[in-house]
Amino acid sequence: MGFALENFDAIGQWRSEYEEGGEIDASGVLPSGHTFSGITEFRDAMMEREDGFTRALAQKMLAYAMGRRIEISDRPAVDAPLESLEANGGGFRDLVQLVVASDSFSRP
Repeated sequence: MGFALENFDAIGQWRSEYEEGGEIDASGVLPSGHTFSGITEFRDAMMEREDGFTRALAQKMLAYAMGRRIEISDRPAVDAPLESLEANGGGFRDLVQLVVASDSFSRP
């Protein structure tokens, strides 16, 4: 999936070729078999599976916030912010706030 972001350099600026020359190939194949040829097609592929993407993002954010891996017993901690996010039609900012306000984050 990282190939989709290949056009961005280390500080996030867009580039169409490498410094040494040579065109950037930002194409790839997802595990589902879906192909993409750049960031736009990659984004579209991710949005086709928005629920799965949002769940994975929430899991990664909680794992980072708690400083440990997410276990099966953490499922309610992942589900609660996602349910609230869906009910309120929130976006990324709301997800961050829900993770920070969660009991899992504030527990030592």
